[in-house]
Amino acid sequence: MDHTVSRMLTHLAIFPHRKGHAFIKDGVLHLIALFARGENSGGDLYRRLALWHHCTPRAAESSIRSAIKAAQNLGAAERLNQLFGIVVSDKSYPLSNLQFISLLAQYCYYLEPRARG
Repeated sequence: MDHTVSRMLTHLAIFPHRKGHAFIKDGVLHLIALFARGENSGGDLYRRLALWHHCTPRAAESSIRSAIKAAQNLGAAERLNQLFGIVVSDKSYPLSNLQFISLLAQYCYYLEPRARG
């Protein structure tokens, strides 16, 4: 599943050399694990990511936001819309960091059964 998430992030122009890539990937994998246990709340996601990456929640949020903004400048919104087949993000209404991570986690868990294990 780790490989599937990394590949999807790269497709969305969130490249591994950006610190935000690791935060987003770990966030997506964490939410998938919650879904698998029947839970759906990732409310403390920034705190968990900060703990795992030995930084502050603010640094985690900032790295994620930076990676998403860079990806949007490279056309990630259009790729995200293509991935889901509907308009889920555009410049007039961009997704929040947590919405972005949650959407990717839901895609992997519900629409890509091979990513579950």
